[in-house]
Amino acid sequence: MEEYVIDEKDLMINECIGNGWFGKVHKGTLRMKGAVGIELPVAIKAPRVLKRHYPIALDTLIKEMAVVSTLAQHPNILAFIGFIPEKISEFIDGGDLNHYLRNRGHLKYAKDNILLLKQQNATEDDFESICSVDLLSFAYQIANGMSHFEKTHVVHRDLALRNVLIGKDKIIRIADTQLARKIDKRIYYKLKLL
Repeated sequence: MEEYVIDEKDLMINECIGNGWFGKVHKGTLRMKGAVGIELPVAIKAPRVLKRHYPIALDTLIKEMAVVSTLAQHPNILAFIGFIPEKISEFIDGGDLNHYLRNRGHLKYAKDNILLLKQQNATEDDFESICSVDLLSFAYQIANGMSHFEKTHVVHRDLALRNVLIGKDKIIRIADTQLARKIDKRIYYKLKLL
């Protein structure tokens, strides 16, 4: 886990871009070690905790980092970069898929001409529009990311549109792995609902 510890002086924390039940997410920039002048846009997830619960929250964060660090890089899973003790991940510029789809709800019954566009050539205008090919692409990318979780023996446990991010290039990233767990394939797990 040492390789994931980020020096706070290399991190610039900017505006809050999300505020939820478990904490806040800030946009920021990370100066890359060994690369002069190169800054990486990042998202910093800071858990919301009372001081007396900080040791428990830190332990939970460390467990999440241990699970996430076992996931190899994958195009449809949010890249974990490190922690300070806040979690630092890549910054995705389009927000979550839930808001993206809700803001385009008026298009759901539109009869559209479907054009297959290469995502490398996507523009800001392409991001604002949506067609049935996009919806199929989103479903495929989510399935592709979840397949990677399964191959690495990790259960996400909180897959929801609010935890799926979309870039301006319409590339999907599965995020929010605080409930993820590494599993042993030889053991049968049973979840008991109260």
